[in-house]
Parts: sequence; structure tokens; C-alpha cells
Amino acid sequence: MAGTVQAWVKAGALLGFLVLMPTLRSEARRHVYPRARYPARITEKDIPNFHRVDAYLFRGGHPDCTGYARLAALGIRTIVDLQGGAARTVRGCQRRLGRTKLNFRIIRFQIMFPQTALTGVSDESLRRLFAMMRRAPKPMFVTCKLGDDRTGMIVALYRMRRGEMSFRNAEREARHYHFHADVLVGLRLTLDRYRDRRKVRALPDPA
Repeated sequence: MAGTVQAWVKAGALLGFLVLMPTLRSEARRHVYPRARYPARITEKDIPNFHRVDAYLFRGGHPDCTGYARLAALGIRTIVDLQGGAARTVRGCQRRLGRTKLNFRIIRFQIMFPQTALTGVSDESLRRLFAMMRRAPKPMFVTCKLGDDRTGMIVALYRMRRGEMSFRNAEREARHYHFHADVLVGLRLTLDRYRDRRKVRALPDPA
């Protein structure tokens, strides 16, 4: 009798595992971060904290001239500049690189330090940014100085709006790529507002 009960327990455990296995696999896929952080020979010096988000979006810190040339080689068509200075840098790099054409469209959406540290970014401003991204040529590259905080918040919102990640997983990915949510209160408060799925749906689809 004891042997029969033990066999039934084992069978039940196996059945439970088989039922849960697709969910576990889905969760594992959801939390796998890109392995190839520096495709096309892009180094940390070229573009800090660089990786591909999806077919439409790449992210990272401010590139040097070699980094901009690598982005052009990847086919990047739009730069989303969250901290300012990209247009001036691209012009300077174009003069240095000569034949390499840096024909980027630049979306300038400067998130100022008081916004990152204290006040946050308004919903209206974010809807305007996502509308500009929606109209922009793809693929895009979103950037701030180090590619971690401003970039991390915008990419998390992008992930949620595109239906690629839940709030929890988008935040987890942002932290994985050095989003300092516990320090920059303004960005933290901004992202937290988008736990509300209605706010997420109110953002234009950026891709």
C-alpha cells in the first residue's frame, strides 16, 4: 500500500512539472538578456552599455566617432538623444570620418537633471516622444551619456508599450543595464506611474 501511495505521489509530481514546464520555459525566455552586447565589432569604448532591444531599437551611451560609424554600418536611421549634444557630435564626426555618411535623423528629447532626480517626466511629454519615435525611420538608437538611467526608463516604457515585457520584467531588465532607480527619484516616480496599464496603452506605439 505504501508503495502504491508513493508511486501516485511521484506521478502527481511529474504531472505537475509537465503542466508547469511551458510556463517555466516562458519565464526563462522572458528573463534572458541579450548575449551579444557588442555586435558588429562595437566595443564598450565605441558605445558604452550597448545592446539590441528588438528589431526596431538599439540602446547605449553616447557613442564616439567610431561608434557612430558602427551605427551607420548597422543601418541605424534615427538617434533618440535624451541628454543633448548628439547633433553637434555627429557633425564633428562627419568631418572627421570623411566618406562615411552619418545620415541620422536626430530626435532631441532632453531629460534634464532635475527631472531625473526630483520631478520626473510628464505623461504628456512621454506621449510626444513616443509619437515622434512612431514617425521616425527605423531602426532607432536611444542614448544618454552612459546609456543607463534616462535610456533605461525609456526602453522599459518601450518594452511595455510594445507588449514585449510586463512592468516587472521591464524594470528588471532596466536594472540589469544599470538603471539607478533607488537613487534617481524622478525617473523612479515616472516609471512607477506606468504600473497602470491604461497609461501604457495611452503611449503611441513607437515602432
